[in-house]
Amino acid sequence: MVSIRLRALDLAAAFRPVPERPPTVVVVDIDDKSLGVIGQWPWPRNVIGEIVERLAQDGVEVVVLDMLLAETDRTSPLRLSLAGSPNPEAPTAVPAPAVTVTAAARAAARQPGDHDTALAEALGAVPAVTGAALSAVSLPIATAGPLVSRFAVRGTARLDHVPQSPGIVRPLALLEVASRGVGLVNLFPDPDGILRTVPGAAAVGESLVPGLALEAVRIALGAESLVLEAPPGAGPDGVSVGGRLIPTDMRGRVWIDSRDPSRIPVVSADRLLAGGVRAEDLAGRVAIVGASASGIAAPLRTASGDGVSSALFQAMAVDSMLDGRVLARPPGARSVEFVVAGALGVGLVVALPWLGLAGLGVTAVALLLALPAGAVVAAAIPGLLVDASFPLLVGLSLAGCGAILRVGEQNVVRRRQSELLAQQGVYMRQVVDASFDAIITVDTEARIRTANAGAERLFGVPMDRLPGTRIDTLLTGAWADDVRYRSPGALEDTVRGRQTVQAMVSRADGDTVPAELTVAETAAVDRVFVIVLRYIGARLDAEEAARRAGERLRDAVERITDGFALLGPDRRLVICNSRFVSMLGEAGVTARPGVRFDVMMERYPETSCAPVDAAGRADDWMRERM
Repeated sequence: MVSIRLRALDLAAAFRPVPERPPTVVVVDIDDKSLGVIGQWPWPRNVIGEIVERLAQDGVEVVVLDMLLAETDRTSPLRLSLAGSPNPEAPTAVPAPAVTVTAAARAAARQPGDHDTALAEALGAVPAVTGAALSAVSLPIATAGPLVSRFAVRGTARLDHVPQSPGIVRPLALLEVASRGVGLVNLFPDPDGILRTVPGAAAVGESLVPGLALEAVRIALGAESLVLEAPPGAGPDGVSVGGRLIPTDMRGRVWIDSRDPSRIPVVSADRLLAGGVRAEDLAGRVAIVGASASGIAAPLRTASGDGVSSALFQAMAVDSMLDGRVLARPPGARSVEFVVAGALGVGLVVALPWLGLAGLGVTAVALLLALPAGAVVAAAIPGLLVDASFPLLVGLSLAGCGAILRVGEQNVVRRRQSELLAQQGVYMRQVVDASFDAIITVDTEARIRTANAGAERLFGVPMDRLPGTRIDTLLTGAWADDVRYRSPGALEDTVRGRQTVQAMVSRADGDTVPAELTVAETAAVDRVFVIVLRYIGARLDAEEAARRAGERLRDAVERITDGFALLGPDRRLVICNSRFVSMLGEAGVTARPGVRFDVMMERYPETSCAPVDAAGRADDWMRERM
């Protein structure tokens, strides 16, 4: 959930306006090329002092050292001479790191004494910020006097969420005294390993220490102090510096714009020392001096996916603060997001009884569009970080649950309809048996397959003896003769012509009675003809009634507006109408009498007419149907 929330904030922040002003910072990078020219790391402090001097000469406004210089430089000539003294208690000298002849000669000519003193003199000649680091062991601030930085609190701050540390590793005392400010070089990635913020303030004991980037901004703005703004009962929501408010979240972190690392100019340290950088490219800027060389510094992941050095990330932080592109994550933002999610959930629960599947779909789409759009607008215009992921997940979860309920209700309705159709099939058989007309079905050879009670009354033959008897043996007349000599053709012609044929019925008792018949063909796998015979020797109204009964039987199934199908106890289709076939979509070609229900329905879940609940789960859906 935390990763989703952070990604949602990244997405909203990505739509902020692109900065129009040129960057106010520059990075002096101690990269692999610089190590190859000047020598292995760590460099003598006088070489770093020369970098500071060069930056001061070119008009840099502030120099920021993104490095921890807590120990004395043991490569200084003064230290080496002490190490070579005859005193047996003198400490053993540590070999000096390799330095090129040019750099070493230049440094020795300028400062033959202590390298740390040389760096301190260079830092004292320009507004500079040096680095400190939080320590896991108790190294209190008071061991060497108060820090150069001044940090005050306005309000009753709750600092329990601000980074806490029992101690701090400070820069070398003479370097700290020569600097205008001291800031923490520590950077704290989020749980997903991505760096989005720089520390605004950290608590060391009862003291507050600023982050390196924030301290650089204080010096650049000429401010004497930093003021942590803390509303009563809440965590910090910003730091006032030089007449402007830099927003922070309740953890005292500053959310910076890290979308485009290429925006920040980077110059190689060896190129700067060789005089290969124009003064106009440095003048008036804040210079961050740090290392990106392999084995010294590991790249840091940003929200844009780029791997950057610590110095470049600190530079982006300083640029964001000076340019006013810092995003605000107020302390009450999470509470507001929970309230919005709760209100959204209550609204969906109340509206659920009136929302169908279509309404739930529209609601889900509206949430997908509206909530992220609101977060984007909040980030782009007032610069607020709003998390739309939690309200969105709540809304989509409730909409999904509502859709599942609706599908379940529809399944219940379908089952009830199926039961009703089965019951109607029984009723239909009873209607056929109760019909006064004789209704029989014959095959293509005109042999009777089924007969109702009306056929028994008309022919005078028991129903169980009629199957297998040729219909032409029970009738006389032209039509009976035609069927006798060409059974399939005569039946087909009668069906195609929709003819009402008159014939004489030869009853078993020897009587001959007039009748008329109609023939219809069922849409089944094996061809079956339905013959309806009506006695026409009675009154005219009886004849008319018989005619209507025949038309009803012939058209009853086909003219039902709903899909209609009749299946036998063996789950094989007996009859269905075209509406039922069309409802099956592409699977309708299998709907023929005699086909098994599972064969007829096995293609249905994959057709365009399939129900929503069958998508992606055809086998499960079929098992539920069976």
